[in-house]
Amino acid sequence: MTENATSIPAWVTELQALASRATPAPWFHGAADDFLCMNAGFIASEPVAPRVWPRRASTIAITLHQVYFYACADAHFDNEVFQAAARETVPQLCDALVRHYGRRRERAEATLAVLRQRDRTRGSLTLRYPHDDAWSRTVAALTHPRSGTMGEWPPPAELTEASRDLAEPATPGPWFVHQVPCPRGKLVEFVATKPEIVDRTPGGRCVVAVTYFDEEPGAMCAEHSANARFIAAARTAVPRLCAELDRLVGQCHELGLFLRRVLHTSWVHEDKTRTVVVQESVVDRVQAIVAEACPEDGERAGPG
Repeated sequence: MTENATSIPAWVTELQALASRATPAPWFHGAADDFLCMNAGFIASEPVAPRVWPRRASTIAITLHQVYFYACADAHFDNEVFQAAARETVPQLCDALVRHYGRRRERAEATLAVLRQRDRTRGSLTLRYPHDDAWSRTVAALTHPRSGTMGEWPPPAELTEASRDLAEPATPGPWFVHQVPCPRGKLVEFVATKPEIVDRTPGGRCVVAVTYFDEEPGAMCAEHSANARFIAAARTAVPRLCAELDRLVGQCHELGLFLRRVLHTSWVHEDKTRTVVVQESVVDRVQAIVAEACPEDGERAGPG
């Protein structure tokens, strides 16, 4: 099934592209001592011994460093944990969304045949549609428990719950990427909670990560710009991805219930058609889902 056929929004594919350009997962977070023997935090592309700084080439971000030009956000540890985990969580959420867009599309297409002809009777709709053994087999397969979220790992509910738990304690978004020169003439790239840095310096409590700084201990990962954009986007993307996945799981479930009801409570006529009576409010909700999942077929799902 093509990407267009599953109606995947552009913002999801853009997130997937951002993740693909960032330093590959996994990301590791840790703590070390700065040159003033104060606590410092970082994210690296390789595991590091306790209290030791990673190599500058493997340092993805500095999340806490209590000197000028460095990060010092109040929730620095939660930000560190969130940023490191997001490198795997965001792709997992995107992949789960893509699967559910496809699942919704398949169920919506099966529903279209049922919505073409209808008669209203006291708040209910009598739906009349062709008796087709192939359609019945398709619906039986689509609504089988194994065709749903059963067997997925991690399960969507657990994935969204864990993702929200990671995002909730982190510094609220949105986060923004900045590049400014430091007084020594070198470039500093960082992620902050402010859209503009008035004094053109990156230090302070608004900074959640420094992704490029060419001084000790420093951060000089090759994909530093892509990492900065990914980190900034992840803060608002994770809650949005969770909400969208919850919505899609609900829509797939509602279409599945409708199709199972049609399949098991309809009766066959001599003219090889089936009839089923469904509440009009249920049909309206299903029709709205089908119109969203199959926009090019929206008229086919419209009132008959």
